[in-house]
Amino acid sequence: MEISELLQQLGSVGSMPELLDQLKELPPELLEALQMRMGEAALQPPPERAAPSVKDVRKAAEEQAPAIYSEVLASYCHPDAICHYDNLPEEERGKLLKALRITVEENFQHITHQLMIQGLSNKVSARASEQVRDSPLVRALRLVNKSEVLQLEAIEAVTASLGNWGRKMPRDIHVMQHMMSYKDHLSNFERGNDGSFKMLRTLQTNSTLIKPEAATGEPRNWHQLQPVAINALRLFGVASGKVLVGKLLVPPMVTVGITTLLQDEWGEVVQLGLYNQLPGGVSGHQAQELAEKRFPTGATLRIAEPFLKIFRDGKQGIRVDSPHDIRIAASGSVQDLSQCRESGNELYKMGQFEAALAEYWQGLHTCEEVAVLLSNRAQAHLKQKCWAEALGDSAAGLLLCPHGAKHQARYVLALEGLGFPDLAQRARSAFSNVTGPAEQLVQKTRAVVQITLKVHRTSVRSEESTTNHASLKEKGNMAFRQGHYSEAAAFYTKSLEGHPAAEEVANLLRNVALSSIRAGLLHDALAAAAASLRLQFHSKAVYHLAHALALLGELDLSEEVLENTETLTTLTQLAKEVATTKEYIRGKYSKDLVAAAGAKHFWPGKFIVDWASDAIAVERVEGKGRGLRSLRHIDFGDTLILQRPRGSVSTDATSELLTSTNTDSGLITDAASVKLTSKLTSMASKDQLLAQVLSNLDDGSGLERPVTSVHNFLDALQSSVLPLLLQQADFFPRAERVELSYARIQGVVKVNTHGNSKEALSNLQAGQSTHRESHFDKLMGGSTALYPAISLINHSNEPNCVLLPFLKDGEPQGLAVCAFRPILRGGELTLAYLDDPDAVKAKWGIS
Repeated sequence: MEISELLQQLGSVGSMPELLDQLKELPPELLEALQMRMGEAALQPPPERAAPSVKDVRKAAEEQAPAIYSEVLASYCHPDAICHYDNLPEEERGKLLKALRITVEENFQHITHQLMIQGLSNKVSARASEQVRDSPLVRALRLVNKSEVLQLEAIEAVTASLGNWGRKMPRDIHVMQHMMSYKDHLSNFERGNDGSFKMLRTLQTNSTLIKPEAATGEPRNWHQLQPVAINALRLFGVASGKVLVGKLLVPPMVTVGITTLLQDEWGEVVQLGLYNQLPGGVSGHQAQELAEKRFPTGATLRIAEPFLKIFRDGKQGIRVDSPHDIRIAASGSVQDLSQCRESGNELYKMGQFEAALAEYWQGLHTCEEVAVLLSNRAQAHLKQKCWAEALGDSAAGLLLCPHGAKHQARYVLALEGLGFPDLAQRARSAFSNVTGPAEQLVQKTRAVVQITLKVHRTSVRSEESTTNHASLKEKGNMAFRQGHYSEAAAFYTKSLEGHPAAEEVANLLRNVALSSIRAGLLHDALAAAAASLRLQFHSKAVYHLAHALALLGELDLSEEVLENTETLTTLTQLAKEVATTKEYIRGKYSKDLVAAAGAKHFWPGKFIVDWASDAIAVERVEGKGRGLRSLRHIDFGDTLILQRPRGSVSTDATSELLTSTNTDSGLITDAASVKLTSKLTSMASKDQLLAQVLSNLDDGSGLERPVTSVHNFLDALQSSVLPLLLQQADFFPRAERVELSYARIQGVVKVNTHGNSKEALSNLQAGQSTHRESHFDKLMGGSTALYPAISLINHSNEPNCVLLPFLKDGEPQGLAVCAFRPILRGGELTLAYLDDPDAVKAKWGIS
């Protein structure tokens, strides 16, 4: 073989390893001739160099990306996108290029995957085609794909897809494309044996390019927002102080978020991407059905301070991440009570507790006549100075009609009559939307609840109550006008007992109580169970009431409720569980008990009570921010905190979306972070106690959070919630309401999540785990959860405390913090969350 031919052949080799392999196979004489021709130095293998780290590769790619993608934009994209880019400020130009990069990389990955499935492997060597090698698109793709060989079909497909990227689509084309996608989307449902839809394919998201928001937590004043047109919105800019109003043109399409189209009053159309708008955890065909109920065609939608971006499909659109950013007025009639109950029950069976609650409340808020009867009876009780009965009735009426002025006034009067003027003032502030002092009134709240729950409950219907309830109501009104208040209350009671909707309302309120317990809304559960008992005595309502009180840590109150109730098997069993748990609490969870619980892999009781020792307190720790310190000497094995998760997500081994930490770094994965952030965002929009807890946790911004009690980070009977009312924003003074952005909650999740990996939990169950095991100390694995009180404890490589999970069916139900060695008075509590120094530095910035 001639040397020139050999050089030509070697020049077509695609990589250095292949070249060295071919050189090794050459005959000695040919290798010697080649060395003489090119020089020995040219053929010496390059000196071994350390492979660049993943971090170095990513850093280099990030530095090169803006220049390369500006070429991609100029070479392939629609003139509209180029014009937008030229007119944007520098920071927003970077966001546009980032959006383009996401589209290119994900489209290429998706198309390449499809080609592999189809068996198309027509690959083109980049060295064989100067045109391919030099194209901006190929250089862009090599930022993440270092292979010398790319699929030509995939490159061509991505090139074609960029032709309309960033273009503002005409209305008719926009609607046509959406409806085609919607039809194709519904075809992804799989039918069960009964012909019903069982599953809908959903996609993943990493929540890139979300709306930038200040993390103030202050509620938005909608009345001060000024209207804005779609045409006036600027790409990658927030329309501060503005509100976009329009009608929904098409049915929604649900994948990770909800996609739909909105038309403003000037006829302009824009795509919407609505995230975290459905109850946390709902997915598949249930999500599609709920979205179609909540965002029906023709509904009027208001979007506060809209954020215009370019989506992954290349279309311009508005992304909304917070439920607080939209208000909707749907067209169409409200379902009746039985339909709402049936729909909610189906969702409950599927484990969609928040979605079930939304259905139940939709029905309950239509029960105006039942609410009026409760309000009338409350007024009759007020006249008799039966303050506890009046408070129970007015609170129940407020659950059905939160903005009813008479219910509100009578609730305030009942609190004043009970002798709690400060709680009455809080209620007055909440109902009038004025600012008021935020006071800690836990003891007084507990006293009101205790007094109110002692009220006698009627369990037997009279014959007269099953006749004309309207006539009974009128008799009650007449008796009230004549000053016969006791007689009026009796007539109102009979009218409620005979009302066709009253029993249904009582049933629905029991369902609300149970679903609220499952969803972790314990104050809601307490309120709903108590309200149900004002309408109809039922053992299930008593059970839910006592259960909610126990979970709130109010074991004495729970026992009181059960002691004053007739003996039933279910209630007797619950009473035993409460008594057992009470013994554990009084024993301060001795080290023997904790050791036994760990060995058996489960908590020795029906439920885990949120609890914190009075031996610890939140304090500022020099150089670390907040932490927990001991107020007295703590012995080895003492349990210091028990907590159930405030929000959690989990998967099994077969799940496509694995919820876990990265086992190399110990950090929460993007998929788990997005899933948990989305769930907490949805939950916090309805639960003000959760929103307050999240707002007080570190979110990685560097802002100092106030020092407060450990109690405030636990599920507990909170004075923030008015007695026997819900933990929703309607019942909080405006000054205390908190609205958190998705970005803020995302930061909280990344800094504060806790738990164990699947491997650690498996080892624990097999009896092979110790507290020093590597994976056991990592944050979350098979399930990912937020434990606010525990997250206050700072990290240390030599901790004095250890985490112990309590399991049920292999899944963690809660965590305990136990002393790993004696801690002197004034000592700081520490845990080893991570054992990887790089991960510790990445997560908390400490080494």
